Amino acid sequence: MFRLVFADLRAGWRLWAGAFLICLGAAAVFTLLAVFAGTVVHARDWLDRLPHGPSYAQLSEAAAMLSLFTVAPTVIVLAVVLGLLGQQTARQHATWRLSGALPGQVRHVIVAQAGITALVGAAAGLALALPFRQRAVNLLAEIPEPDRLEAWASPLWLGGVAVVMVVVGVAGASLPAFRASRRPAALVLAEPKPRRAMGPFRWVLLGLFGFVAVFGMSPPPGGLEEIRQADRSAKGSADAVADWVTACSNTGLAVAVLLAIAAPVVAPLVLRAWTALLPADRAPLWQLARHSAAAKLVVSTAAVTPLMVAVDLFGVYFGTSRTLSAVLFQGDQGASRDQLGHDLIALTPAVALAVIGSVAVLAMISRRRDRELAVLRAQTATSRDMSVMMLFEALIYAVTAALMAAIPLCVVAVLNALGIAAAGMPLSYLHLALVFPGVAFGAGLVLMTAVVLAAGAPAIRRPVAETLEMIPE
Repeated sequence: MFRLVFADLRAGWRLWAGAFLICLGAAAVFTLLAVFAGTVVHARDWLDRLPHGPSYAQLSEAAAMLSLFTVAPTVIVLAVVLGLLGQQTARQHATWRLSGALPGQVRHVIVAQAGITALVGAAAGLALALPFRQRAVNLLAEIPEPDRLEAWASPLWLGGVAVVMVVVGVAGASLPAFRASRRPAALVLAEPKPRRAMGPFRWVLLGLFGFVAVFGMSPPPGGLEEIRQADRSAKGSADAVADWVTACSNTGLAVAVLLAIAAPVVAPLVLRAWTALLPADRAPLWQLARHSAAAKLVVSTAAVTPLMVAVDLFGVYFGTSRTLSAVLFQGDQGASRDQLGHDLIALTPAVALAVIGSVAVLAMISRRRDRELAVLRAQTATSRDMSVMMLFEALIYAVTAALMAAIPLCVVAVLNALGIAAAGMPLSYLHLALVFPGVAFGAGLVLMTAVVLAAGAPAIRRPVAETLEMIPE
């Protein structure tokens, strides 16, 4: 069985390379986060005696907030990539079943491959991140000179990162492994394309997290009334609104996670709805791109979800922080600007990992574009036509992600506006902070376009006769 595990990893290296890259990035992010959290806990007594600079309570709160805005998006990206692997290899696993492999053997091979990939990625991520541990602690702690908070990298904490990565990898592969071992092989091979339906597991997960979001991550029901009854002094109202805005940021993050869980249902609806606004007779190449994206919803959903998370991560965090600064300092954004660079550097790794996740999804299935483009080439489509169609397809993915990301951002903006209005403060204190989400969207669009064009370049340059030979009979 072990020979089959490693032989299949070598044969399908394009698929597994994307998963390895995401595991590496996730492990690096988790390592720096674990080092910072462990250092704060280890240096508690020293921080309490520090005459100036942040206290232990402030740093522990910062570590908790950073974990909230980093761990959940990173796990989502990992789950999306591993889930796509299970979908893309379903037919291969069905072939194994028909060749005589037992259901348990197929299940163990899939889980072992995911565990090995996660473990190797965790080791590479640890090796990549550890040399930067002191810089990360200095950046996140901001202890004034000449004092310095020494980075504390406990083997136990670092081992915990590797364990978490393996657990996430195995958990992400368990459901595809269960399906591969239980579904009839002939039925899988008869399907023209992999399914991407909301199975029972996703519905249960959606319900459980929805319950947690409603009762644990949403503003209290009487929050607005508390704001109205708060001390009408500037500080009293500001503190009440600040608590409300902080709760609203958690709500925005929860809505983004709920959308990511429900993406197999939401993403196709959004994609088909907005792309249908352009009539078919006005833009035939646009319609080709639309049908191409809609025909492979497995890829479309997996490509859209990480980019949506990246945009929401920047939008929710910076919109909340700038609104808080305006409320607490009566419209003055000086404190927010001072903190901007620190927050940007702290959140950028998680956002970059989410953007790379969307790009990795498209790169993982790049070899499957040849036959699709071969059919177009055989029907007299020019190289320019196919290039424009692929540009439209990348745009469809990116805009669909942006439209889904707008839902949590609008929820946070409306809730923040209600809190500000209840305190009698001017609505100019409300900030959406769209610059950094726009940067994440632009980066995703550019990289997606580059990957989609690179995947189609061989088929575009290939002679027509060779292209015709690739079309299955």
